[in-house]
Amino acid sequence: RRLNVSPASSATVDAQIPHHCHCLFIDVGLNNGDSLIQWPREAADNARLSPDQRRGMRQCLSDMHVNATCYVGFEANPNFNARLLDVEKALLSSGRRVKIFRETAVSTEDGTIEFMVDTEGHGLGSSAEPSKAVVTRSKDGQWSTDFSRSIKDAYQKVLVPSVDLGRFLHTATQRSPFVAVKLDVEGLEYKLLRHMLQYYPHALCKCKLLAIEWHERMMLGERGSALKLTSALTAEPCGVPVLQWG
Repeated sequence: RRLNVSPASSATVDAQIPHHCHCLFIDVGLNNGDSLIQWPREAADNARLSPDQRRGMRQCLSDMHVNATCYVGFEANPNFNARLLDVEKALLSSGRRVKIFRETAVSTEDGTIEFMVDTEGHGLGSSAEPSKAVVTRSKDGQWSTDFSRSIKDAYQKVLVPSVDLGRFLHTATQRSPFVAVKLDVEGLEYKLLRHMLQYYPHALCKCKLLAIEWHERMMLGERGSALKLTSALTAEPCGVPVLQWG
């Protein structure tokens, strides 16, 4: 557990976002950084999006818009810090407009948050959602969910700065006319989306795409929530496209 962690603030984070971004791709739950540039390309080719939606994504990703397209990532797991620093440096050197917030979680408020680190499975199950069940892998490679244990009891706990995702999106959608978000936060998506629908609906609904990885099989109390939240997001008056990710 790290002590004396400096709280994050949306204002501090906002100041570090690249300016003059016509298109802004946000990757929340970056892991080792491989998805930062890749996820928008995969989404742009996804047949579940409409032709107009795919066209908008592809325009942002074209060589013509390379100087006006920005990429922002968040990852709370400190074990990825060195790798993410290398990824950011390499992308900046290649001319990409990138900012990666390492060891920084998203939440429903600015401050600090307890983050649970999966020390097995390459850290991919790490989360700030304490009620998420533990997922284990057998010797023959089969995954199973153990609802008798939560990650709060099983994983290593660290304190990390947290950023209010709703406030961050509020600023992002004011600055950039095209904002698309990939959300892979290992069970925290339900709390985050409900909070933003209640307090930041204009920012959330101005996004051009939400690519969400749902984790219902690990969240006993959220059965059916993905469908309800998807309906609330895609229906009027919100009407934001939602792509099931992962």
